[in-house]
Amino acid sequence: MNTITIDSQIYNEALQYASKKKMSVSSLFEFAVRKLMDMKPTHQTNNVLESVKYKKALSFMDTIVADSYNIVVPADEDGREARSEKYMK
Repeated sequence: MNTITIDSQIYNEALQYASKKKMSVSSLFEFAVRKLMDMKPTHQTNNVLESVKYKKALSFMDTIVADSYNIVVPADEDGREARSEKYMK
């Protein structure tokens, strides 16, 4: 197990926060560091598909897309065909 040194004021604030959330200070710091590493990658990627932002967007899209529905996309680009079918009945 490795150790780190932090300011005593930050430690006391973390201790209070951790006790409110019913967790240990070490797990609080581990969680915070992992979150920070996810938000700020340690290495820059030129590939958009491997970026953290893209992966977060994909996971968000998975939460809002319903798998049980079939979505029909009109054949023409501007959707005129879909509008006319809807309102001409």
